[in-house]
Amino acid sequence: MFLGIRQRELSGCDLPLCNSYQDARSGLYDLSQSEHDNALYELNRDFFSRLGYTKIIVEICQEFPLLRNKIDLISFLMTNKMPDVGADLFFCRDKTDKHDRALVFKILVNQFLDIKRLKTVFRREFLHASDMLDLEFGYDQSLDNENETVMRRKLIQDRYRVLWGAYVDFRLAKRFPDFEKADMAASIARVFSKLSQKEMLSILSRLEKDKWTHSGLLKVAKMVFGSNEGLVASN
Repeated sequence: MFLGIRQRELSGCDLPLCNSYQDARSGLYDLSQSEHDNALYELNRDFFSRLGYTKIIVEICQEFPLLRNKIDLISFLMTNKMPDVGADLFFCRDKTDKHDRALVFKILVNQFLDIKRLKTVFRREFLHASDMLDLEFGYDQSLDNENETVMRRKLIQDRYRVLWGAYVDFRLAKRFPDFEKADMAASIARVFSKLSQKEMLSILSRLEKDKWTHSGLLKVAKMVFGSNEGLVASN
């Protein structure tokens, strides 16, 4: 919250709101430690909404019907490590727990300072989660790697992640004109070291135009390239 308020102060935007936050925060210092922590939490939650962040999250979540219908809880955690950023979907096996499915989203604090970028991050992770809930996509976390060597498992995992990420980005770019796609060609070239230029362009074209499933992406991720047999969509 401090960074969001500070950014608006420096830009001269919403100064009354910024002053209101600073005054309210200053008034908490006379409280005991436990009272201060609880009051600060409530204050930050209130201004998180007043700064428009709650509205952004709700609106983007509503763009993905499967999340609205199949997720019981979405939790956001702050992190200061870029590799930790992303969303994880948890399925609760304890039937006494009212939250059967929970989406836990880790995000960098400073990502809230760039709203356009923030929307890109949310949409990308929400579509990944939506795919995991989509029976037609048929996601399987195991990646069917039991009979592979450790090195081969890592390679397949990396390839699958890149292919799925590109498929996600292509769909989002079609829906949202301002969506910023990642450099998919560079990512694919990195994990498919023996891929020819023609094969890479073919993969990118099919990822953009065809409807894929988990098994189809996994098939390409496992291919030894040098032929076109891996360039078949999962339809």
